[in-house]
Amino acid sequence: MPLYEYGCRVCGARFESLRRADNEPCECGANAPRRYGFRMIRSSFTGGYNPSVGKYVGSMGELRSEMARESERQSRELGMDVDIQPVDYGDREACGITDADVAAMTEERAKAELPL
Repeated sequence: MPLYEYGCRVCGARFESLRRADNEPCECGANAPRRYGFRMIRSSFTGGYNPSVGKYVGSMGELRSEMARESERQSRELGMDVDIQPVDYGDREACGITDADVAAMTEERAKAELPL
């Protein structure tokens, strides 16, 4: 489930909401525009095919176990240490996203929302 962040330009408050809107009312009474970020919340792990292990997994524990097995197999095959780990897409650093990337994306989105 996505978690949206809003920032009030009047009082400077920041808050989160599950509701997606361009603006959310702030406690001070002003409208707070949505901020763009990279966080997600998840209700629970659901099973499915995972390409990193090449098979169906039904739980997070099973996924971690399969990733450990695949890491060992690749380590033997390649002759070097391989450690496959699940990635939290909310972790910008793990996804290779820098603060400069976020600033550029925010600027591009702001330009796209300006009326002509």
